[in-house]
Amino acid sequence: MENKHRFISVTLLMVLLFAIFGVSIIQFHLPPFVPLVTAIMVTMILDG
Repeated sequence: MENKHRFISVTLLMVLLFAIFGVSIIQFHLPPFVPLVTAIMVTMILDG
């Protein structure tokens, strides 16, 4: 049960990250690695 909840939260996180990724590139013309690094940092914080 716990594992499924974690899977759902990870899936939601991925969707959110892709949304941020897309918007940041389209709106702000950021290089792709900027949201990617942010995503990695967020994942590490949540995992840690």
